[in-house]
Amino acid sequence: MSRLPSSTGLIVLFLPLVWVWAHPVHGQMTADVLSPAGRLRVGVFPSFQMWDHRFGVHEEDGRRVAGSEPLSFDLEHEPLLPIHDLEQSLRTALADASFILELGSASALVSRERTRVSFGVALGVFDWLTVGADIPLVKARTEVAFDFRTLPGANLGVNPLLLGDGRVTTFLETLGASRVALQAHVSQQCPGGTECSELTDLLDRYATFAGGLATAYADSPVFLTGVSAAGIALEQRLASFRTEVYQRAPGIAMPGAAPLANAPLDQPSLEQLLVNPAAGFLLVNPLNTTAGLWRLGDVAVSASFRLLKSTTRDSTGTPAPFQYQVGGRALVRLPTGLVDNPDVPLDLGTGDGQMDLEVSGFMDLRWKHTGLWGEARYGVQRPTELVRRVAPPEVIMAPFSTRRLVRWTPGDYMEIELAPRWHMTDEYAVGALYRHASQGQDSYRLVTPAASPLASAADLERETKGTVHELGLGLAFSTLATWQQGRTRLPFEAHMAVRGAVSGGGGEVPDGIRMEISGRVFWRLWGSQPKPTP
Repeated sequence: MSRLPSSTGLIVLFLPLVWVWAHPVHGQMTADVLSPAGRLRVGVFPSFQMWDHRFGVHEEDGRRVAGSEPLSFDLEHEPLLPIHDLEQSLRTALADASFILELGSASALVSRERTRVSFGVALGVFDWLTVGADIPLVKARTEVAFDFRTLPGANLGVNPLLLGDGRVTTFLETLGASRVALQAHVSQQCPGGTECSELTDLLDRYATFAGGLATAYADSPVFLTGVSAAGIALEQRLASFRTEVYQRAPGIAMPGAAPLANAPLDQPSLEQLLVNPAAGFLLVNPLNTTAGLWRLGDVAVSASFRLLKSTTRDSTGTPAPFQYQVGGRALVRLPTGLVDNPDVPLDLGTGDGQMDLEVSGFMDLRWKHTGLWGEARYGVQRPTELVRRVAPPEVIMAPFSTRRLVRWTPGDYMEIELAPRWHMTDEYAVGALYRHASQGQDSYRLVTPAASPLASAADLERETKGTVHELGLGLAFSTLATWQQGRTRLPFEAHMAVRGAVSGGGGEVPDGIRMEISGRVFWRLWGSQPKPTP
């Protein structure tokens, strides 16, 4: 799947550049955290992220492998429908421990993109204190191109039980009644009958067959096809039992032919199973592209403060060769975004829907034509309750019966950003970008108990811990410094950056590209206009 953004995303991302390029500005690699006292800073921050790979964990040749993998990996290498229990039940019914089910061949291309446009406002209360808010609008999209094909050896089709015509119910009732009748006949003949041992052996084999077959019909929304070798073998085994029971206990009514699937499963019937309530999935728009709408993301409010700042000029009025600024920020991210929908496979939400508490420290250093921006953040994510399908992460099409209310506590996170820069002129700077982000493992607790003792909240916790390293390049413009020197009437900032993941690990960590730009202007609410420096 191409990693190029959609045309809509590009328009939203780069439209503000027309405004950016029209302004002469002073070089600055990263957006200044603080706003001058009495100035209201208003900004827009579009970003576009796209990825078709992730840093995940999967099984390969019987061992767990960590590394970059396509988002489509689980669609192609994991059974989309539950067939393991069905396979075990049919092995019992057929008395064949080597029997294998063949569903078909799946190939897929999956890519994701998230367009985010944040509107920020910040007020400089003092030169050393700024309070602000960030209001994001988010549009998430998951593009899926899925192809399911029937192989020559495929032996599974739609379970005839789902047709609702009563054939399977009637067959199972007759099958169960014949087993009970045969057991009663054996009780009458044993011990002491001349054919006791033969009847006992027949009862054991028939009971095992009938029990395995009855279980198989309830194990999965798919079942053996009548045209497959396995389906023919099942009918032959039933006919053999019918003949043997007629010979040894002729009064017992035996069931007729077992209802089997009419044809092998194809893509339309697969998609129909995933939305059919009787099949047990009840999914929305499975195996298809999910294009989201613009929704509100997680709103953030913050307070930024300066701890240290050097003088910009020495006693003679000459610009100081080395300048620095050190400060910090406290931020609260509110639960205003929407989490992903548990009924839509591969859905992307617009936020986490829970509260974050974040603290950070920043520094801005400049030595003549070179500089370095650095920021470190640490966030504590508060718990919330939400609905999830409790299943391992590789099970994309989890049954509806796994849907449970859970209490989710996301892991704490830490981020470090460094941006070395070179000031080509007083109005222009370019530089490199590095970002390291890590998050601890999420914690889940079932609020409503799981339907199966095998289901566990631990399934949801797998692959939630992750790290990523990103590298990129950036351009920056700012009139803020020249405005503070009285050389510009309107302070303005703009930034552009492109960054991509170069390594990572853990689980659902995107391996893709992110493009970011920003534009900010400052409006005077109080205070005087800076005067030119003599």
